Amino acid sequence: VCLLAGTAVSAETVSGEIAEGFAWSYDTETKTLTLKGEGDIPEGAISSPSPWEDYKNDIQYIYLDGITSPASVRNQYNFDSIQTFSGRYGADITWKLDIVNETFEVNGTGEANYDPWSDLSFASFPIQNATIGDSLTKVNWIEGCYIENLTIGASCLSYQYSAVNITVSPNNPYFSTYDGSVYTKGFEKLLRCDTKENPKLHPDVKTIAANAFTYNTGTIIIPWGVTTIEEEAFQIYGATTQIVLPDTLTSVKNLFNGNKDNH
Repeated sequence: VCLLAGTAVSAETVSGEIAEGFAWSYDTETKTLTLKGEGDIPEGAISSPSPWEDYKNDIQYIYLDGITSPASVRNQYNFDSIQTFSGRYGADITWKLDIVNETFEVNGTGEANYDPWSDLSFASFPIQNATIGDSLTKVNWIEGCYIENLTIGASCLSYQYSAVNITVSPNNPYFSTYDGSVYTKGFEKLLRCDTKENPKLHPDVKTIAANAFTYNTGTIIIPWGVTTIEEEAFQIYGATTQIVLPDTLTSVKNLFNGNKDNH
């Protein structure tokens, strides 16, 4: 059965070409729209209305197979009906946003550099739980989006998420967590303490990293024994925060990047 002129298929699938090297298909049984290609969809390649216009209010799942700039399609579907966005790029990097369960995960091997979050404006969706897979070493995106709980995998040595509560795989050789904040292994240096009210710091910490505190409120008590606070450790825009410093400090640079009047 041919459901669209020039496209082919069966009673359950309709498909077509977007541009050279890029194709789309829609499975009417699984309600999945798949966009396939490698890299960026050429600007203006998707017509208006889109080739899948007849199905856009029925689509529940969108899979981007190799597509690394899906911004051109984000206005082509009805967000009210979408349950998941997912995709693949590179050799084996995969990601999935589950809108219903408010979860996000990224898996694969090595570095994840492409940012589907900003391309699809995912920041408008509330995310309760995000997970970095055990074989990823770096995730160089999703800075600035709001996440409640983040789990960092066993191999990760660099990430740019912000989250209220962070846990780290016990097999990770680079990071430790305490009260939801991230430290170097062994707790000597505090790396990230995001959006917490009255955060509690590990008693063995000696150094506070640059940009360690972000959007914290209440009282931040730097423990006795801390000797170094790196430059602009406190990024507390608009928040009213009291910061208590210990007498053990020997190196303190410009502490604030934000609204100094509220500290």
